[in-house]
Amino acid sequence: MMAPVAAFRPDRKNFACRLLVCCCAVQLLLLHSLLRAQDLSGVSASGWTPTMIEVLKSKAQPGTLEAQAKRGDAGAALSLGYMYRLGYRVGKNSARAVKWFRQSADRGNAEAQLQLAIMYAAGEGVKQDNARMLAWLRKSAEGGYPLAQLQLGILYAKGLTVSQDNEQAALWLGFAAEQNPEMAKIAASIMQNPHVPNKARRSAESAKASVSHPVKSSQALDEVQKKYGKAFSLLKVRAERGDISARYMLGLVYEWIGREYKGMVNPYDREAARWFRAVAEQNSADHPYVPYARHILSQFYYEGRGVQADEMESFLFLSKAAESGFVVSQLVLSNWYGNTRSVSYDPAMAKEWLDKALAQGNYYARRKKIVGEQFVGDKTVSAAKRGDAKAQFLLGRAYKNGLDGFTKSAEQAVIWFNHAAAAGNVMAENEMGLAYYHGSGVRVDYPEAVKWFERAEEKGDAESQRYLGEMLARGQGVARNYARAVALFRASVAQGYTQAEYMLASMYRRGLGVGKDKDGALDLYAKSALKSDRAVKRMLELLQEK
Repeated sequence: MMAPVAAFRPDRKNFACRLLVCCCAVQLLLLHSLLRAQDLSGVSASGWTPTMIEVLKSKAQPGTLEAQAKRGDAGAALSLGYMYRLGYRVGKNSARAVKWFRQSADRGNAEAQLQLAIMYAAGEGVKQDNARMLAWLRKSAEGGYPLAQLQLGILYAKGLTVSQDNEQAALWLGFAAEQNPEMAKIAASIMQNPHVPNKARRSAESAKASVSHPVKSSQALDEVQKKYGKAFSLLKVRAERGDISARYMLGLVYEWIGREYKGMVNPYDREAARWFRAVAEQNSADHPYVPYARHILSQFYYEGRGVQADEMESFLFLSKAAESGFVVSQLVLSNWYGNTRSVSYDPAMAKEWLDKALAQGNYYARRKKIVGEQFVGDKTVSAAKRGDAKAQFLLGRAYKNGLDGFTKSAEQAVIWFNHAAAAGNVMAENEMGLAYYHGSGVRVDYPEAVKWFERAEEKGDAESQRYLGEMLARGQGVARNYARAVALFRASVAQGYTQAEYMLASMYRRGLGVGKDKDGALDLYAKSALKSDRAVKRMLELLQEK
């Protein structure tokens, strides 16, 4: 069974035929036990997959399938493609097979995308075209279809139609290996080629090993299954049925699991990307989670997490989120255009996106507008010593974070923040509150922290609103007052301060200072999970309760 794969050498002549043979050989390997149970006499063996076997078992009628396909059923279109390709219950017609495969593939069916790639590779029913073959093969692989991932890995390993790339080969072979033990064996055999570097070979072997111990491969997955089994199952069922909220939340869970995963090839990031894409590609951004999913998917493409790194795709998803009014994406886009080292550097566009975020009253945008990227040098130091409150704040910030050549010093930071705060600088007042709250450069003193947070909160500072709300909710340095805490959290959320979303969610969940609202809490946890792992856990806990 392994001979066709082993014979797949980097001779580019007759490439299409070898690609087709390789795909079919793998399909036969995976379906051998199923095929023996079927009466398939007289039917060509090429192209068998689980879907084709189901077509044969169910005795599906072409007319019925065609009616379903015309109504938008991608699975029915895929089945028709197989029928026409194999000549089963219809006259064999490769052109019609291509037509139905394409209709299914255009609707996102990854198996149909692979079959369309095979048709282009073989020149069957369509003009032979390696470029289109590769495009459809990549779509199928990125959609999570293991046979396509295996074949794409082979192409990279052998340098056929793509530049030879051992890391990409290991990546795609590893993805395939993690989904099926038989594919793990094939992937390992390919990577054992003496011309493939050890680094790439180890990557494929790591993927193969994870198949044998799928649960042990991630402590986070084990925790989810043990603690939140009901919630996890509920999300998966609802997500498969098309629920946008469930798809987004399931993506968050897989992303969280992926951060804890230590393997070289991360299957959880791939799953996260799949569910985020299902939300991000909605035609309308009316659903509140669509821009969130687009923003996260942009990060995935930029970092190459769960998908092949692609800066252009990252930019497109980020732009879509920003254009729909998602302020976090607007700020990132402003930074993107404002980066002088970027090929996209455009100060006018950077200002335009910052202004759009400012128009929404966003806290982070206002801080950026005030502070900017101002370098703290001799002029700033001189101005600070003359009593300029903004310069004093900037100097304190430089000491706090070790910026612009200043040695990091919490004590020096507090000295300069105190000067600026005494002059009424709202950002410095907030920094003084943080210093006393965390004991940074001074001893912890909750009443003193409350004093400074209240001064900044009166001027509308969102971060101070969040911290003062937390202190009121906990009774730290001030009498407990849940109702006022809720009001402060809401005011902070209204300015886009993301950490306040988590705090407000906790109040809704427990009914503190406001009526219990589990749905409202769930929504806020899902939104704050953009920047918080603990929000994902709280989200699962809440789903487990419901």
